[in-house]
Amino acid sequence: MSELTTALLLLSCTACAGGDGRGTPATEKTPVTVPGRTLVVGGAGDVAGFNIALARHNVGMLGQLMLRVWPSPAARAPDGSLAWDRDLLDSVEMTNASPQTVVYRINPKAVWSDGVPITADDFIYNWKMRLPGATDIDGSPAEAIRFPDVAEPIESITGADDGRTVTLVYKRPYRLWQAMLWGAQALVPAHIARRVGWNHGFDRFDPDALVSGGPFRIASNNPGKDLTLVRNERYWGRPASLESIVYRIVSDPIPALGNGEIDLVARDAPADDVARLRRIPGLRTDVFGGLAQHQLGFNLRNEFLAIPDVRRAIALAVDRPAILARFRGVGVELALANNHLFADGQPWYRDTRGGRYDRPDVAGAKSLLERAGFRLGGDGVYARGDQRLSFRISTSSGDQGRLVIEELVQDQLKRAGIEARPDNLPFPAITTELANGNLDLEITSYGKRADGAVPAQFRPGGGNWGYSNVRLNQLVAQVAEELDQGRQAQLLEEADRLIWEDMPSLPLFHAPMLLAVRDTFVGVERNVGGGVSWNAERWARTTRR
Repeated sequence: MSELTTALLLLSCTACAGGDGRGTPATEKTPVTVPGRTLVVGGAGDVAGFNIALARHNVGMLGQLMLRVWPSPAARAPDGSLAWDRDLLDSVEMTNASPQTVVYRINPKAVWSDGVPITADDFIYNWKMRLPGATDIDGSPAEAIRFPDVAEPIESITGADDGRTVTLVYKRPYRLWQAMLWGAQALVPAHIARRVGWNHGFDRFDPDALVSGGPFRIASNNPGKDLTLVRNERYWGRPASLESIVYRIVSDPIPALGNGEIDLVARDAPADDVARLRRIPGLRTDVFGGLAQHQLGFNLRNEFLAIPDVRRAIALAVDRPAILARFRGVGVELALANNHLFADGQPWYRDTRGGRYDRPDVAGAKSLLERAGFRLGGDGVYARGDQRLSFRISTSSGDQGRLVIEELVQDQLKRAGIEARPDNLPFPAITTELANGNLDLEITSYGKRADGAVPAQFRPGGGNWGYSNVRLNQLVAQVAEELDQGRQAQLLEEADRLIWEDMPSLPLFHAPMLLAVRDTFVGVERNVGGGVSWNAERWARTTRR
């Protein structure tokens, strides 16, 4: 039996076994809960839209909450593994290894909240709208977050048994098949999208369009204020314990927790925030290591940033240990991020930086710039001809942790004769601008997955950075079809060493995360891979208040 067949059979059994991966671990004394009630989640960003298959909509807490509205065949469990949604799927089975064929059997009770069954048609429509060249109802190109790391790997998706069976046939062996239909691949209702449009039909709240296939449905949205989810009465699985979840926009969640305006916050964990939270009575505060890597990204479409030695000079000028030191004191061990694809602690993590960039080297940075033809001006900034080495540096104006990083980077680059001018926007506007490539330098983060799925910026096309390397593209394509895990690890390590050499981004450190929730609620748990709302239907209010 091949490794691929064994893995598929094991996952098929997982889909059919008891437990759904979302339960609360047993404790010595199970708290008594009361039905109904409302939990209020606080956040700084407004709702950008509801089709989380679009990058401009899939941002912040909304992207997490919509996974309890739109159905998704699988979700990340707290241990990083994929757990099939046994309410949506009766089974997942590989029926053939060559060509690789996977069969999903949909629960016959699965239905959208308007009464329309969830069928193979939803799977097929969502797949087609993510294909290159797909068009919306008005003929415009369909926007979508594409598949993780290669060109379209699926040959066909077909339905049978009155739409209750979905069969995926792959063009070639594909190692990330388990992740094909989860997260950003959550199902948008096909019968609605064909009427209102894929690109813009879900830009705003419309109760007739925002039908649900999960335990919650969206009841209302007040732009700039709040979003309310309520229990989906048509949900065929175990009903949600809470009657509603409100996402409330707040400028600072710490005082909002203190005065009772919100009940939960999940975010990066700057030391000042952690200290303030721990002074608030009646909260459970959990601080833990996250998988999101803070980074300094470069737009290679910029004339000067297209020069490798300029990017390397910037990386040498940045004092990564000094930046990390500003975030210590939160109660978890922090370390520099020395791999673009894996987080420290994940099985395939290797320190691939080759001993570089572990401390600042201002003299070395200046030497690289002078080798590239730049000369230090009287204003302390390098220039070539009449063009100064001056860049915009962008991040979210509402993210205090990233603003601290931006200020430190700005000062550190100044010492090496490089000017960085803050050019920030509030969330979610900043997300759209950066995704469209409107940047020079950016302070952002992205999550690292245990399967080593290659982020868009390192795949052909280069994402919003415009980065490309022929050998890297070959490695990305090769590892996508490689089924031997040892060989996968070797290819990904070679790929990451190439990325360090080209320097399209400088990894900084993995952001510590905090989860603070009022102690009158139970069931709220960390999930570094899937987000806090992964088990929102299990959140409940206790009898304490």
